[in-house]
Amino acid sequence: TTLYVSNFDTSKVTNMGSMFYNCGSLTSLDVSRFDTSKVYNFGYMFYGCYRLTSLDVSGFDTSSAEYMYDMFDYCQSLESLDLSSFEMESASDNCYDLLTDCYNLKQVKVGAGFRAYLPSLIYDYDTGEERDVSWYSETEGRDAGPYSAEDIHSDRLGTADIYTRSDAASLDISLADVSFDPAVYAYTGEEVEPDDMVVEYAGRTLVEGTDYEVTYEDNIGVGFATAR
Repeated sequence: TTLYVSNFDTSKVTNMGSMFYNCGSLTSLDVSRFDTSKVYNFGYMFYGCYRLTSLDVSGFDTSSAEYMYDMFDYCQSLESLDLSSFEMESASDNCYDLLTDCYNLKQVKVGAGFRAYLPSLIYDYDTGEERDVSWYSETEGRDAGPYSAEDIHSDRLGTADIYTRSDAASLDISLADVSFDPAVYAYTGEEVEPDDMVVEYAGRTLVEGTDYEVTYEDNIGVGFATAR
């Protein structure tokens, strides 16, 4: 379902709260031309738009915003958002749950004015479990991070930082490059586990315990051991 609002004159609009609240049938929505320079309330604006797979708010002027709570709450199908234009200084105390239940969100672009928290927990509706989430700075390089929600909320942001989510349950590293030194170990009669195993995936060195867990099999006797 598509809602055609691209020609709306919103230059005098001050309240967009709940504008598309629970529009769960929407699969396409073009708000890229919205003039939001006078809007003070963005609360619940896109709440419950769980079928939207993309949403262009990169041109939103939020300099007048005072309320931004739950703005994208329950937008379950969104995988990326460009929030680099968002100025949230006046709404810093009223932007809670901005991205709650956006559990497919994998990449967020934020600017120096961003004052909300990126999700630190993702609820997996398939398993009914919550899992911890880390965020890596693509702008600083894939080795930078991981950053917590608190880190990203702080004033350390640049003008356009892109953060990519990493969590063990959703990251397929079956094609990762794995190396360790030494490659051959002497028989000791005890379990052998490499101290210096390096796992690289998509140009980034992954962190054991944060990005992946490893278990070993057949690592006592002479022969070949298996790491999974």
